[in-house]
Amino acid sequence: MQLLLSSLQSSGQDTSFIIFTVISVVLTLALLLGISMLSKVKTAVKGNLIGAGAVLIAIVLTLWYHQILDVYLLWAAILVGGGCLASSLGKR
Repeated sequence: MQLLLSSLQSSGQDTSFIIFTVISVVLTLALLLGISMLSKVKTAVKGNLIGAGAVLIAIVLTLWYHQILDVYLLWAAILVGGGCLASSLGKR
């Protein structure tokens, strides 16, 4: 891994871009795994959670990487979203 990073850095690539790309590929694979798990009844709920989690992380990562939102605003949005989710689950 270190050899790969050092060879990419010597070619002029930015380290944060490399990390962003690697994480994006992993999240894409997680999304595809989640979609494939939807085809069976026993694994559909877990596949839905994996896919939704991968998409959520990908959206947050993209907004943070491109500096559309700063870290504090992202944490505030996560807290508000978590509060809304807890509120809706508490009413069941």
